Amino acid sequence: LRVAALGGGPGYELLAAQRFLTTVLGVSELDLINTDVQPTWRGYSEALGFRFFVHDITEGKIEKTLGLKADEIDYVIVSYVCIYV
Repeated sequence: LRVAALGGGPGYELLAAQRFLTTVLGVSELDLINTDVQPTWRGYSEALGFRFFVHDITEGKIEKTLGLKADEIDYVIVSYVCIYV
C-alpha cells in the first residue's frame, strides 16, 4: 500500500497513518512518502522511516515528482496546504 503526503512537513500525518494502517487494519507492507516544498523537513521525515521528496503543490503532478504513475499511489494525505492553492 503506497501513501503519499502533500505538504507533509516533518511527517506527523504519515506517522499517524502508519500506526492506524498497521495496528488497526493489519497492513504489513507500506510505502510511505512525504513531500514538502521545504527541504529541511527531509531529516525529520527520514528519521521516521519515510521517503522524502521536495515538491511544490502549486506546480502540480505529484506523480512526476515521485516518478510514479497516478494509479501507483493508493492514498494521498493533504493537510494544512489548502491555503496555498
